[in-house]
Amino acid sequence: MSTISVRLDSKDKHLFEEFCNDVGMSISTAVSMFVKNVIANQKLPFSVERDPFYSKENMERLESAAANAKSGKNMHYHDLIED
Repeated sequence: MSTISVRLDSKDKHLFEEFCNDVGMSISTAVSMFVKNVIANQKLPFSVERDPFYSKENMERLESAAANAKSGKNMHYHDLIED
């Protein structure tokens, strides 16, 4: 047997522990079931997708745009058009 330590938000830990108790198992049993499921199916039991907003390219573009705005570069001003 081995031990795994996981850091969780206190509220999440409490809610997860409450769920586990309600279904008659310990947190350790629930985590072991999760690990065995991942190993058996060779995938997570839920979808994990990358948000393209946080891609390296987009973050670099946003950082560059923020630096330009901070230094006053590439600032375009438009007249307010009211109908």
